[in-house]
Amino acid sequence: MALIKCPECGREISDKAVSCPGCGYPISFSNLDTTNDISISENSIDSLVADVVSRNNYKKVQAIKELTTLTGKSLSECKNLVDTYCSSHSNNNTFKPKKVIEGVSIDAINKKWQKGLFGPVRNGSEIADVNIYENGSSLSNTRTGSMLGRAAIGAIINPVGAAVGAVTAKRKGVDLINSIQVVVSTTDPNEPTITIDIKMSKKTKKDSKDYSKAISKARELEAALKALTF
Repeated sequence: MALIKCPECGREISDKAVSCPGCGYPISFSNLDTTNDISISENSIDSLVADVVSRNNYKKVQAIKELTTLTGKSLSECKNLVDTYCSSHSNNNTFKPKKVIEGVSIDAINKKWQKGLFGPVRNGSEIADVNIYENGSSLSNTRTGSMLGRAAIGAIINPVGAAVGAVTAKRKGVDLINSIQVVVSTTDPNEPTITIDIKMSKKTKKDSKDYSKAISKARELEAALKALTF
């Protein structure tokens, strides 16, 4: 095992690490062990590409080189990823995200956001409400009131979890969390709810570091999205 420096915070970490234990920056997707009990979000690579491109000020060559180093993918694969990301933003010059949280790109200046590489760029004014869900049950206090009832949204994002969450929430001492999601209620009738899954281990205890990191990410994303509505 060799020690390398995290490109984000400069901390010395193992070259076998999946992400920096200090700041959470993804180190190498080739280090992921898909046989363990870790649930890897499908937005992980999207988040990394968006972060790398934004950090390099949309300079493709620099972004491709950095992405190749971080992921272990070939230059052609990384070029396709970067080209796709830049192309999806070329028709919207007012969208320049400076922050990426769990695969969601946030442009706080222009009040816009995007889920993943291929999702539409949305205006913050279309956000009606943002809530955090654990095991299908809401943790958040609504600011404007959801367009749909919390129970209805819970059933949409996780029909089994909603039912189980409603029962187990009454029990004292329940501390195992299987899922954390940020759910955005929108004014778009074609897509009234948008769900973002937060990366975390399955059956995570509430007093664990993994839970603390996951819920912190969820709250960070919730706050960032709500800020776009002001």
